[in-house]
Amino acid sequence: MFISVLVGIPLGILSALKRNSLLDHLVRGFTVSGLAIASFWLGIMLQLFASMWLGITPLGPSYRSSRARLDHRPLRPRFSPDA
Repeated sequence: MFISVLVGIPLGILSALKRNSLLDHLVRGFTVSGLAIASFWLGIMLQLFASMWLGITPLGPSYRSSRARLDHRPLRPRFSPDA
């Protein structure tokens, strides 16, 4: 929350000072999209980003391990109609 206040207030002031500029439209679009995105979906996407690209969450090492590739085999039915 501290980071959002630290970033949001200066961006809001700049956006108010430069009405209808490109900066104003970008800040407004970013805030509206941030309010429109469901928080649970955004949380999942941030976890995936942090684990797959940054490698800083617990999902990172298991995703990149060789065993993880073996565990993601396609599901096949046990009994086929031809058997």
